[in-house]
Amino acid sequence: MPKGGGKAAVVASATIPDFLVADSSNVYWYSTISGVLSKAGKKGGGSGIKVHADDQHTLHTFFIDGNDLFVSYGSEKQMTIQRLPKTGGKPVPIVEGQDPANGFAIDAQNVYWSTDDTIFKVPRNGGSATKVVDKCEHAHDIAVDSQYIYWTDRTRVQRMPK
Repeated sequence: MPKGGGKAAVVASATIPDFLVADSSNVYWYSTISGVLSKAGKKGGGSGIKVHADDQHTLHTFFIDGNDLFVSYGSEKQMTIQRLPKTGGKPVPIVEGQDPANGFAIDAQNVYWSTDDTIFKVPRNGGSATKVVDKCEHAHDIAVDSQYIYWTDRTRVQRMPK
């Protein structure tokens, strides 16, 4: 629907979409029911195009940056973050064996995620996880800019240099 108001338009038909992200030209969504990550052009019409499906795991979340799409799967000590092109294709693991994340952020070099007590980073092309902030108190949402990592806890918004 136009920001100024008006009639809503259908972008695509979807089977119970759970997560939604948009870039400059497409809208992406994931359906827990179907296990499929799909996309459609913002102008709408028709059904979505399958970008990625994994019938072995349930997606935690996904996020996009530039030409890359990142997906997160797994349980305690088994979370995997994978990268694939937004057009689809074979996902490449960038980190494995982690605890599930509360929040994700990304910059030109790294993917960041928070658990209840730690914030980690890994190069966006893959590698070992590095602790960036240790002994947080209920770290949840995170964000990054050119200089800082920001995170929320139960009563504060905090930051520290990257």
